This record gives sequence, C-alpha cells and structure tokens, in this order.
Amino acid sequence: MSKRIPYIDTVKGIGIILVILGHTYQVPQLLHDVVYSFHMPLFFVVSGYVYNETKYNQYSIKDYLLKRTKDYLIPYYVFAFINLGLVIAWNTLLLHTSISAGKIWSYFCGILYCYSDMLHMPNCTPIWFLMSLFFASILFWLALKRLKNRVWVAVLSSMAVGYTLSLVVDVPMPLKLDTVFMAMFFMYIGHLMKQQETLKFPVYTAVVGMVMGGIVGVHNPVGMNENEYGNLLLFLSSSLLSIYSIMLLCCKSFISHSRILRLLGRHSILIVGFNYFLRDAAVELYYLVPVVKRYPVTWFSSFAITLLLAILLVWFWDVLQKKLSYLKKDCTPSGYLQERKT
Repeated sequence: MSKRIPYIDTVKGIGIILVILGHTYQVPQLLHDVVYSFHMPLFFVVSGYVYNETKYNQYSIKDYLLKRTKDYLIPYYVFAFINLGLVIAWNTLLLHTSISAGKIWSYFCGILYCYSDMLHMPNCTPIWFLMSLFFASILFWLALKRLKNRVWVAVLSSMAVGYTLSLVVDVPMPLKLDTVFMAMFFMYIGHLMKQQETLKFPVYTAVVGMVMGGIVGVHNPVGMNENEYGNLLLFLSSSLLSIYSIMLLCCKSFISHSRILRLLGRHSILIVGFNYFLRDAAVELYYLVPVVKRYPVTWFSSFAITLLLAILLVWFWDVLQKKLSYLKKDCTPSGYLQERKT
C-alpha cells in the first residue's frame, strides 16, 4: 500500500522489540517460549494485512517477481554479505583472530542455501525471514490471482503441507522452503483480517487475548525458523490470539501514537538485518563501563542496550533518508527553480 498505516507500524515496532528480546542471550525460558509462540507469524500476518490485492492483481508474474526481488531478495543478500564483512572485521580487529578461507566459504554456501543457523550464516540468521517471505508472497499472489473464490483451498492445503514438512523433514530445506507454506497461511489470515475489518472489539479484550495466547504458548514451545510447531491446534491458537490482541491494542489504544514504536516499525527490516551484530556490540559496550563491568551482564541489561542501539540505528537511518530525499528533491529542475524564487 502506498500510504502507511500508523498502527501497523506500531505493531511492527512491538514485533521487532520481541525479536530482539527473543534473541537476547540467556533470556528466561518462559519468556522465550511466549515470544517464539507468535513473534515471527506476526510479521507474516502484517505482510498479508497490508497486501494491496487490487494493485498486485494487475501485475504480470515478471513484474511481481521483480518487485518482490527488490523488496526481499536483494535486502537478504545485502544484509548477508555486509554481516560477513562485519564478522571478518570483528574477529580481526576486536578478537585478534583470523577466519579461515574454509569458514568464509562455509558462510558463503550457507548464505546461498539460507541455512539459518550460527554455524552456516555470518551472525545474521534472522534474515531467513526475508527469504521465506519472498517465496511465500509469490505463492500468496498466485493463489489470490488464479484461484479467486477457491483461495481458501490453497491456504488450507498450504498449512497442511507446512505442518507435514515439519513432521517428516529433519534437515532445513534450501531457501527456507520448509517455512514458506506456513508463512503463506499466516499471510492469508492477515489479508482476511483486513478484508473483514475484524479489529472492532473493545480494547480490553486485547489484554484477555494476550494472556490466553501466552498461557497456551508456554505449553507448546515452537520455533518457525526451525520449522517446529508442536501441537498444530495449540500453535495456531496461541499465535493467532496473541497476534490479533497486539493488532487490536495498537489500533484502539494510545499506544499507536508512540513515535519510537512507529520508527522501529518503519525500519524493522534494518533491525532484522543487524540484530545479532547489535546484540554482540551491546555486550562489548557493557564491559566498557567502569562501574558495571565488574558484574556479569544480565539478560535484561543486554536486551536494554541492544534495544537502545537499535533505536539509534533506525533514528540515524531515518534522518539520513530524509536528508537524501531533500537533496534529491532540491536537485530537480522544479526544486532548483523554487530555490531561485526564494
């Protein structure tokens, strides 16, 4: 959609904070299980919620592939290779160790395969989301464009295939294809929420929904990156309850006006790309502070510093984008004439 929806940026802001929290070192297992029960499905739901069916139905397959390549695939590789450079620099300059050519080659192959673990990706495994979203969005586009009123058949089939793969496939599939089918299901849920205008319940029901979703999620540990969903009914119940509640809360309450959350939401992809680097930098910064470095870093202090670094990163990027946009506008003939008049 060409026009941003403020409360959706807020939803994404909350979601990216949960991503940072879920990836924090030594986060309590209870908190980890609650976050992982819905935080990645949340982003797929949001992607479906903002999907402009009228616009994209007019695209050819070539045009849509080009757009999604620009939106998701190019950022995936840009983030991956920037992080590869950061890993080499980190080891050389900070740890004073060198990375072997074999390890660099392993990282390179892991990037191409999208083998999203710390052994095969250069400290940037969260970017698996971009690869999964690339293929899920194509599958979603084909279903809406070709099947029309029978799209629900493709959606339910996609969910069934995704869950079956989680039961029978023990190793990660290339290009995160094992997660694509479940991701497509969540995209459709978001699209359906937008079509049916479901965010109408009183705001207090959001609190009830989050509590219920959290309780269910604790009893069914899952991980979408690992393609593990546990009990399917519990997974869908906990994730959809929590996701709907957060979206309702952001839509109906004052929280939608939070400038920090909206800033984080607008640039959430940037944090996805550098989440692990910021996390490691937070620990290093902690031990540079004379007063506190005598005490071991806790999960909360690590999370707080990482979040602060993330806010600074997106703020800097937001300011830079505005400056570049202003310079670009100022260099156009109309901008030059306007300057001459003033």
